Amino acid sequence: TQLGTSMSLNLIPGEPKLNRPQTPEGPFPYETEEVAFNNGDVVLKGTLTLPAGADRKTPVMIMVTGSGQQNRDEEIFEHKPFAVIADAFARSGIATLRYDDRGFSGYKGDINACTVEDFKNDALAGILLLRERFDKVGVIGHSEGGTIALMLAAEGQADFIISLAGMAISGAEALVWQNKLALIDAGLSQEVTDEYCNLIGEAFEARNNGEPLPKADNRNIPDGLKQNYLAVQAQLQTPYMSRFVLLDVRPLLDKIDCPVLALNGTKDAQVEAETNLGALRDGLPENPMNVIRSVEGLNHLFQHCTTGAANEYREIEETFAPEVLEMMVSWLQL
Repeated sequence: TQLGTSMSLNLIPGEPKLNRPQTPEGPFPYETEEVAFNNGDVVLKGTLTLPAGADRKTPVMIMVTGSGQQNRDEEIFEHKPFAVIADAFARSGIATLRYDDRGFSGYKGDINACTVEDFKNDALAGILLLRERFDKVGVIGHSEGGTIALMLAAEGQADFIISLAGMAISGAEALVWQNKLALIDAGLSQEVTDEYCNLIGEAFEARNNGEPLPKADNRNIPDGLKQNYLAVQAQLQTPYMSRFVLLDVRPLLDKIDCPVLALNGTKDAQVEAETNLGALRDGLPENPMNVIRSVEGLNHLFQHCTTGAANEYREIEETFAPEVLEMMVSWLQL
């Protein structure tokens, strides 16, 4: 009511606007090209970002996302970390190719039938495309993409790699650790947590050995965890998960002779920093260019955080820690 006149005011819920100050906005001092490349009958589409004056001698990196189907920006909660990295690199004279994962759009196959090997070969197809135009081609991978970067380096397909929170221990070990952390954070007792983690660890070992999976009937765990274990059993029947729990790059590390930059956040709740970085320190050959280090206070997405838990990702405005962008650029320019 205003000045004696009443009017209706109808309110409806709106979408909250998330502030993402690091998302690049034009005009840009670099060029981009839309490209497509093939791995067999799989067509992958992406963006090639070219710094001003780019030529064959410009260093270029293909960007490989983590597990699950994601777009070329590795977008999550309106964060676009790969776009932020590509922008920082281009402004520093480094080209990048980032691409949509198979399964993100336009893929007609069964994504659950794909394995890490398929995703590695998708990245390799991108490397072959880049070698037509550039002399030096590297790989930057996040999470599972970091593991793929290590695999490609071991095959001699990369001239240099950056692993961001890449898994270097086995998939089985990583999943047991993730479950242990999640159950403790959820308030379950150490006894229940250990019992459940022993169960899934035995299941992973049985799957790797082609043996029957153990049953949860006689385990001292709540019914909710028994139901969760049924879901784990179902996942282990898929080609992706059966290959993932078997995956272990440690036997490959001594074959890597290219420079490696490996970084993990100390508050990463998905890929534990010191265990995975320790595996790299122990397994990689001596190379003065190798840098393997943890970065204090960062989560799995390389955001400054409080706890590192996944439920913080959306609420944090920062997309990617500026000091890590600087570390990567400085290393690449050596």
